[in-house]
Parts: sequence; structure tokens; C-alpha cells
Amino acid sequence: MAPILQAAILDRNPVEVLDWADAVAAWPFTRVIPAHLANDIPADGKAFRRAFSFLEEGGEPRGQPKPLDGDIAFLRETAVSLEASGAIAPAPGLLAKNGANRAALVAKSRNGCRGGICGPRASADRPSPRGA
Repeated sequence: MAPILQAAILDRNPVEVLDWADAVAAWPFTRVIPAHLANDIPADGKAFRRAFSFLEEGGEPRGQPKPLDGDIAFLRETAVSLEASGAIAPAPGLLAKNGANRAALVAKSRNGCRGGICGPRASADRPSPRGA
């Protein structure tokens, strides 16, 4: 997963992102073809979902590719400035593996509208599709 996605974009709404990743991971597929950079990546639903594990407490499993420490540190420092200016919402935190903090994360997530386009807000009390 690209460092910018991990440290300044997807981490702003971890519950919604993980719900989406769980839904996509349930589809029957054997490869992912991104619209840019390297393409035609062999991956099934488990591999796809694992790419989003950085949004959960415990982080990426052993062997999962990770961004360079310097890249992530720079992006996290930049995110602090962007949060202070109001350009991005603060990251609410990581989802517990058992989903126990789901409601708290949803309450802290800002899922507003920009340019007349509004995203769906996750339900705080909905059980995780992962069965956690």
C-alpha cells in the first residue's frame, strides 16, 4: 500500500475503509489490476484484505511489504500540519482486532461532504463483516 494512502488518506476513516476492503475481499478474484504503476498483481481476497491491515491494531503481518520508516515519518509530520490547517481530518486511531473500539472510531471519524459529494458513514454498532 502506498505510504501516502497509509499516513494521510485511508487512516482518516479506518472503519469505512476496512468495511469496504472486507466487502471486496469476499468477491471471487485471482488478480488485481491497478490503473497505474505495476499491474496484473496475483492476489485473492485474503491477500487484498491483508493490504489494509495497517488500519488495525497489530499492523501488518510478518512478510507484508511496508513503507520505509523515513517515508512514513515524513508523511505523518506532514499530516500534522494538514490537520492543523483543516485540510484533512485527524486520524481517529486503529481498529482493534476484535472490533471493540468500532463505535469510538466511527464517532471520531469525520465523514463530511466536499464539493457536494458525500460518502456513506459507517455504523458504529454494525458487526464487522470479518466476524470479529
